[in-house]
Amino acid sequence: MTKFSFILLQQIGAPVYGLVSCLIPCFLVYRVPVLNKFKGLSIYYIIIMGIMLCASPLFKFFE
Repeated sequence: MTKFSFILLQQIGAPVYGLVSCLIPCFLVYRVPVLNKFKGLSIYYIIIMGIMLCASPLFKFFE
């Protein structure tokens, strides 16, 4: 068995997941004219979730 923590892997991978699956698509919706039809309140929710995922390793310091 390894001594590498799975929870540590999740905390490291969460910002990457937040960036790739939340923030980059929202950025593209605002920059690409064809995707303008997807603008709405849901985009702001996705942006907030992406920021929370990217900030999750910082919350580890406040435990």
